[in-house]
Amino acid sequence: MATTIEGVIREFVALNECYVAGALPVSLLERWGDLVEVVDGAMACWQAERHGLEGRRRRTRAGLRLPVRFSAASAVGMGQTLDLSSGGCAVEARCPLPPGAEIQLSVRLPKGLGTLRPVGQIRWTAPTAKSGVWQAGVAFAPLAEWEREVLASCILGVVAEAYVPTP
Repeated sequence: MATTIEGVIREFVALNECYVAGALPVSLLERWGDLVEVVDGAMACWQAERHGLEGRRRRTRAGLRLPVRFSAASAVGMGQTLDLSSGGCAVEARCPLPPGAEIQLSVRLPKGLGTLRPVGQIRWTAPTAKSGVWQAGVAFAPLAEWEREVLASCILGVVAEAYVPTP
């Protein structure tokens, strides 16, 4: 059992590789879930400190640019995520998304983790410096347990692998 945060993150990375490969023994699934909680909290604090946002982030964000399809009240289209967390994402699209509207997303996750189809609410929208390109923040509605697991594996895997120094 790991005792330092670096040790915990290394253990998570090793178990997460098995999870992604579909080879995590059932006997280790609970340990992996416990590590998800510890690593998510540690990584969220680490990220917040790096960006001067202490106390404002509860979930780890991964800067993942993934293809996304969306359907909202007055907008249907495709774009990409700019970042992803277990609580939501930032989306870039060629149309403004209406703040406050419900949105259905379809995001193909990396490493063969499947497609996430969360429902959420558009919290903010803003034009970018690029003509005709908009960004929006989406807060996810509560996710099913399997969606939370897959998303945690994806997000924490990316961030934890970058955090842990190579020996």
